[in-house]
Amino acid sequence: MQRKKKTEIITLRVTPQTKDRIRAKAQELGLTVTDYLCLCGLGKEIVRVDGLDQVLSELKAQGRNLNQLTTLVNMGKVTVVYGDRLAESYRSLGIAYLKSQEYDKAKEAFKSSLSSMKHKDAEFSRDVMYYEAETCVQAGDLDGAIEICTNIQEEKADADALFLRGRAYFLQKNYEQAKVDFDAAVETKESYQLCLDIYELYQESSMKADGDRYLEAAVKIEPKTTEDYYNIGCA
Repeated sequence: MQRKKKTEIITLRVTPQTKDRIRAKAQELGLTVTDYLCLCGLGKEIVRVDGLDQVLSELKAQGRNLNQLTTLVNMGKVTVVYGDRLAESYRSLGIAYLKSQEYDKAKEAFKSSLSSMKHKDAEFSRDVMYYEAETCVQAGDLDGAIEICTNIQEEKADADALFLRGRAYFLQKNYEQAKVDFDAAVETKESYQLCLDIYELYQESSMKADGDRYLEAAVKIEPKTTEDYYNIGCA
């Protein structure tokens, strides 16, 4: 696509302090002053993603691994033993896409990871499904996240899946169903971090009073490890 030429000039007067602030803001976002002012003036959202270079590097590396594995599969040089390596590569690729907020590609990679498994591994499958559900939540596909977490639950009672499903219900403002899942999660797994995560959801939504019971539950848990003592200190 041919880039449009910039032929028009806009002149404005500002104080030296304002000029310095504009330059600093543009530099902070990695933009030229012209691009920064144009985006602001047009009401465009400016999003800065720290560490994107590292994420892109990981994406490229995983992409190369995936291409090599796929080529070997197509050539018939990869036996069933290597099938799960392909699933692991798809999983890693999905995580990289998730980190770079490319949610459609992430979901596709996680689905490919599950479908390319040659040996049934329930723990690996649950892990991939967690990531797939988290991708759905971040992408705003809350119904999709709920469905995935429900599928996890059908295999085995799982506190993490209950929390994630409860979080999706919570974001849908279905607070009653969210509470059911949160309570079940806390009952299934005795964890400071789980209780604190639930409490923080309520606190961030100005519903601290509803979340206090989970904070109280966290305090009642008997500490066993250094991490436990740290978490109870946070509570």
